[in-house]
Amino acid sequence: MNSLSTEAVLALSKSSRVWLIAGAVLLGLSHMRWGIGVLAWVAPIPFLVYLRATRGALARGLFALALYAGYTLAVLKIVTAPLPPALAPLFALPTASLAAGAYLAWDLACRRSSTWVPPLVFAASSVVTEFAQHRLTPFGSWGAVAYTQIDNLPLLQVSSLVGMAGVSFLVSWVAAALEA
Repeated sequence: MNSLSTEAVLALSKSSRVWLIAGAVLLGLSHMRWGIGVLAWVAPIPFLVYLRATRGALARGLFALALYAGYTLAVLKIVTAPLPPALAPLFALPTASLAAGAYLAWDLACRRSSTWVPPLVFAASSVVTEFAQHRLTPFGSWGAVAYTQIDNLPLLQVSSLVGMAGVSFLVSWVAAALEA
């Protein structure tokens, strides 16, 4: 609650479901097939606003469910025969579980620091969770934020210098900085 007034926090808390729905929809629209790359730059913002405005285990649980719903929507866009759409939630679970770590690390950083640190924590932890997914799951780099920028040719040229992790870091950092 560093930069938000008490009244603003109360208003956000009352409309918290809207933030969660917006986050899930933006996440679903920005990732995977037919993704709208520009949305990836703002997709984390509703989730970050929600986390800043709420407290407690129930709020964190609802956040995790909304993040999971967003990744399920994204995976539904790539499910093809012979896999039925009912399997999309199973494919979304590892990605959502790991991505939640980046958001929760940001939440912890916001509680301890009111400076420029939380956006960097979010960006760095996003890269770490993407790397963990690559190393710990059979999905590889599937679902990485860098893939959302496939139509952004100048940024893809930058990726030749910093790799996918650099692109993911930049997109995540911009979103967290915009939220701040």
